[in-house]
Amino acid sequence: MNKKSVKKSLGNSASDLLKQVEQREAEINVLQEINRRFRDHFEIGSLLREVLVYARCILESEASSAVLLNEETQKLFFYATDDSGAGLESVTLELGQGIVGQVVASGQARIVNDCKTDSDFYAGVDQVTGFVTRSLICVPMVAEGKIIGAMEVLNRSDERGYTDKDLRILDIVASQASLAIEYVRANQKRSFAERMALVGNMAAGVVHDLRNSLSVILGYADLITMQNSAQKPYTEVICREVRKVTEFCQELLEYSRGDELCLELSLAGLDQLMEETFKSYVELCRNENISLEIRHGESAPVLLDVNRMSRVVQNMVSNAMQAMYSGLTDPRIILEYGNRDGVSYLAVEDNGRGMDEETVNNLYQPFFTKGKVAGTGLGMAIVKNIVEVHKATISVKSTVGLGTRFEVCFSASGGK
Repeated sequence: MNKKSVKKSLGNSASDLLKQVEQREAEINVLQEINRRFRDHFEIGSLLREVLVYARCILESEASSAVLLNEETQKLFFYATDDSGAGLESVTLELGQGIVGQVVASGQARIVNDCKTDSDFYAGVDQVTGFVTRSLICVPMVAEGKIIGAMEVLNRSDERGYTDKDLRILDIVASQASLAIEYVRANQKRSFAERMALVGNMAAGVVHDLRNSLSVILGYADLITMQNSAQKPYTEVICREVRKVTEFCQELLEYSRGDELCLELSLAGLDQLMEETFKSYVELCRNENISLEIRHGESAPVLLDVNRMSRVVQNMVSNAMQAMYSGLTDPRIILEYGNRDGVSYLAVEDNGRGMDEETVNNLYQPFFTKGKVAGTGLGMAIVKNIVEVHKATISVKSTVGLGTRFEVCFSASGGK
């Protein structure tokens, strides 16, 4: 090799080295900026939106989004998008569907600079949003050794297309976002455990103190009955409600400890359960100018714990009463029970304010509450627990401004 060739070779090596240094410097700058943006975020949604805007800008793209994997359904949903306005909240994908679905399924990043000619590209999302995807980079998001979703940027603003350098940048962003999500989720779990411990301690103290006080109330109710038998219908109501309070506190204690519910099962008619609920609430509803109705069809006896299932219905009725709002004409709550296609069911329906999608999706999550001044966020979590121990299912349909319907369906085996 002559001197000229040596100089040229050394020059090329120096140039390559300089490019690598510049690339590493750019990556470090991205890492520092991402960490700075994450510093004050403790909620996953806002955290991802912040970083998606940054990813879109630094990679000179038109849009960006993040999908997360629902481990139960094994479906992908768009958890967050940047501020470009794409409405993706209602869109879900199957694992392996489209380029994003394949990236999550395989764990392999993809660069596609011409989506029209790529056979893996799924155009359904564009059809929903009206956005036209021409090119993209998609990288997996990994937390605790598991793929939890993917991050993508769409439509490079210049004509040169996405490069491996861009992919490495997005991979850094996605990796840091995954770590941040892992951190936030860990904090949420610790917070949940701490709150459940607090509830457990509180419930234990409440149950102990209430039992003493309520025993006195029951004793005086019996004494009133003995002295004046005409008061018996009223003292029976007092005794029944006192027992409900005691049993609810016990359920709260069991739930907070994670104890398995022990059911006292018997064959019972839904008619009796719903009629008793109607009697308990008809005066309360009348006082609030709410119409309480009961509708029914044919119903076979169901194997259930009557007391626990009564509290399920009472919780739903109480929620329905709280869903009413001033200015609502003809506020009403309907109690319904019957048999549909051989399946016994009960339902509570109202025409109140209804619930948005976020509330419906989080309804049974412990400590989630929205729109209640004194809500604890445990009522519906306990309701779901009771229903599932009965081997039954609970469903909800709700529309903002129109109302809500809760329905419990019992399996043929009941709570066996």
